[in-house]
Amino acid sequence: MVDPVDIAAVAVESLVRQCHTGKVYTLSGPRPFSPGEQTGIRPRCWAAPLRFEEISATESRSALLSFGVTPELADAITALRATALESFTVVVHPTVEQVTGRPPRDFREWAIAHRAEFLH
Repeated sequence: MVDPVDIAAVAVESLVRQCHTGKVYTLSGPRPFSPGEQTGIRPRCWAAPLRFEEISATESRSALLSFGVTPELADAITALRATALESFTVVVHPTVEQVTGRPPRDFREWAIAHRAEFLH
């Protein structure tokens, strides 16, 4: 999880300082959050009922097919999900702080800051 404000701050630094020319940055927040953890934080911050339900790769593939995705693409998406989900939810990169000089904002902070937007 990475806050859009942190993405923008890294983008600004990358555009205004030549030392970033040609570099590619991978961003993250300060700690990993699984989809279930994200869902658990939201109700505490927003007082809105949410439920996270993990589905199997087989169920995911079936759902994709039911929406008209070709079997080949469904297989590719399912394989990507199996290999990439963990790297998106457990890896923390120090890039935001390295580029901006300040630590990234935590998902919980983001959720609290945007509470009003989700209640309307």
